[in-house]
Amino acid sequence: LANSWVNVDERSTGQFTLSGIAAAPQDLIASRLDPLTAVPNRLILRRGLNLGAVATIPSMDFDAAEAFAPAQGSATLAGLGSDTAVVTTAFRGVGGRANGQIGRPAAYPGNVGTVAFPAIPISQLGNNELQQLTVTASAANTATSSRSTTVFFREAGPVTVAMGSAITPPIVTRLSGPYGRARVLFGVESPYGRFVTATFAQPSASRVTSILVTPGIALAPWDFSIPDLSDVPGWNSDWGLRTGLPIAWSVTAAGGQNFRLGTTVSDGAVLRTATQSGVLPSP
Repeated sequence: LANSWVNVDERSTGQFTLSGIAAAPQDLIASRLDPLTAVPNRLILRRGLNLGAVATIPSMDFDAAEAFAPAQGSATLAGLGSDTAVVTTAFRGVGGRANGQIGRPAAYPGNVGTVAFPAIPISQLGNNELQQLTVTASAANTATSSRSTTVFFREAGPVTVAMGSAITPPIVTRLSGPYGRARVLFGVESPYGRFVTATFAQPSASRVTSILVTPGIALAPWDFSIPDLSDVPGWNSDWGLRTGLPIAWSVTAAGGQNFRLGTTVSDGAVLRTATQSGVLPSP
């Protein structure tokens, strides 16, 4: 699912370009922000657009009949501790077909307690359409660890967002082969036993490898590697990571309901993730 967004301020011409969007049909959500508080005060939601390449989006007038005032909910952040939090809400549509951010992410200090968030009024939602509230927590002065909780909902209201704990950093090691490979090993930790994603990147060489893993045996340790495809017909080892360069890695464990694995997500569903990252130095 590809999506794109742009921020336009009062000093602009009102013209903008969106690139990298998904193929039609697309959903579009636009927010007008209060210039002093940066809180949305009007929203526009258009569904099922058929915008091809170099298409022009029909003019959006936040004072016209299609615009509406946002609803407001409140979220009590539990388990945040001293970590800072970023709170984001988004329109997800039916089956997660869209990911339209509502307003801007809002940042809060640790132990903030209860915060407000904008949402689409339920009167503006179609049958089975969902929204999501995501809280991402990061420890001060720590760029290698984060955790998030997403709550899916239809109608904005008071909600308690219970954050999971940080996961133990995985053991990430290099493997031999004709191209760069790595192995990831760590234990399953509650509540993150649904799936794991891992990304290995070498920006200087424009190389990225991503893996999604689901557990073959419940509660077994996560132990997976970038596969050796050198014997696969048609494979070119030059497509892989470079053997002599550092590898930046990021591993995310997830648990709960989510759209990524085709799971049916309903009102009140919760998805929790925790991420650890690091760098394998040059060998």
